[in-house]
Amino acid sequence: MKKIAAFAALLLLPLYALAQDVTYALPFTSFTIEVDAVQEIHHAGPYSPFAKDLLNLDVPAADVNKRYIKAIRIVPHLEADPWSPRYTAPAGNSTLLAMSVQGLISFADMQETGDVSWRFSPIVKSDFGTSGITGPTKLTKQIEYKTAISEETGEVLRYPVEHSVSMAKTLEDKAEEAADVILNARKDRHNIAIGNTDANYSGESMAAALGELTKIEEEYLLLFTGYGETKEFSHTFEVLPSATARTNRYTAFYVLEDGSIVKENKGKGKPYELEFTPISVPDVKSEPAPVDAKKKSAEKVATIHYRIPAICRLRLLENGSPILETRVPVYQLGRENEMPINQ
Repeated sequence: MKKIAAFAALLLLPLYALAQDVTYALPFTSFTIEVDAVQEIHHAGPYSPFAKDLLNLDVPAADVNKRYIKAIRIVPHLEADPWSPRYTAPAGNSTLLAMSVQGLISFADMQETGDVSWRFSPIVKSDFGTSGITGPTKLTKQIEYKTAISEETGEVLRYPVEHSVSMAKTLEDKAEEAADVILNARKDRHNIAIGNTDANYSGESMAAALGELTKIEEEYLLLFTGYGETKEFSHTFEVLPSATARTNRYTAFYVLEDGSIVKENKGKGKPYELEFTPISVPDVKSEPAPVDAKKKSAEKVATIHYRIPAICRLRLLENGSPILETRVPVYQLGRENEMPINQ
């Protein structure tokens, strides 16, 4: 709404200028760096380490968290220079009004603000629910040897006794049980499809039976393959080139080792920088406007201050290596001049 109001004010400027002088600032070029980042997370299943041996599946055995930059956009903006002196110009001057198309004249200072920069959100813990859960224990047979004394001979005898013992299942035991469920579901689905069963399936009953077996297989298979999720993030940073800076290279953002994208790095991370190299800005010679000799001696000739932008070679550097190069005009790195106007 502020931009619309400002533009409407500029449209009404000829009417407003009839009443008073206008105040303006010199143009300033700012740059917004828009970064699109992607985070890919793979949650390994609890039985993923056994997927290759039991089901011949090549899946990651552990969680994988990968983050990378998808796109970088450099967007230049033209605005009133917040550090420029404010100048006044007489009302009703057509040359001055023509400059308002580029937003060089303002009745109040306006400055764009960038979006809040978001870091990657915490990784959500994997959740496999209660799907495919097997029993916690298993029965194993053990043989125990006992001794007894023979009543007839008095001899000590040893004899085996077999009994069942309940033991806690290992993770591999549970994986083997889940793999058996998957393989049996595939086998039963195949037999039903070709009619190799004692029961007769047809129409809706066959579709229901096949669907249920497929559901069981997918539920247990997830425990081996795991699952993945993808998140996309947008980051916005701002670079304001300065004519008084010691260097024309500005750090836009940093990428840390964990993939986070931040404005300040505190000595860590890979920098992404914008480098501006002005090519050349020609000098401009202005001829004084003809004025009446008596008027010239009585008062100073009115002038308009303006800037000629510097055409710069802009390079985007990743850790010091250029990955993008283009040419852009940057007003504050150019030349300032003034021209006389007729009142």
